[in-house]
Amino acid sequence: MRWKSKKRPDSKQNNSESDSDDDDDALALDDFDAPAKFKVLKIHTPSMRTDAIISNSLDVSRSRLEEMFYGPGLLLNGVKMLKKSTKMEEGDYVDLVVDKIDEQYKVKRVKIIKIYSGKTNTEKLNVKVRVWKTPFLVNNPGNGRRSS
Repeated sequence: MRWKSKKRPDSKQNNSESDSDDDDDALALDDFDAPAKFKVLKIHTPSMRTDAIISNSLDVSRSRLEEMFYGPGLLLNGVKMLKKSTKMEEGDYVDLVVDKIDEQYKVKRVKIIKIYSGKTNTEKLNVKVRVWKTPFLVNNPGNGRRSS
């Protein structure tokens, strides 16, 4: 004998949550250089440090991230970072440089959409991020500015 599931479709349950988050799923005007293929994730991170955000959203270990920081580099809002411990805020994005091709970078991007006020039971922050796991090309900023 086979048991039938009595669950209802999730569309009715998630309707109240999705009403307030509809605008987060669309590309913002400042994401014009990023492709339309991205994922919106809710991550739990111990801090708002750039390395913690990237590690949790792109599934990259912090030791691998350190190698990439000293190798090709990290860009915070299009500017090369000097410290991995830089704190991120809503609206910030960080590019993990995978490769350099002439005057362009091939990057994976993480953008912070929202930082929720509450914490989890393990005292971690809830953060909503937009993640581009597939590398794409962006122009080399080449402006010489540095982010601390």
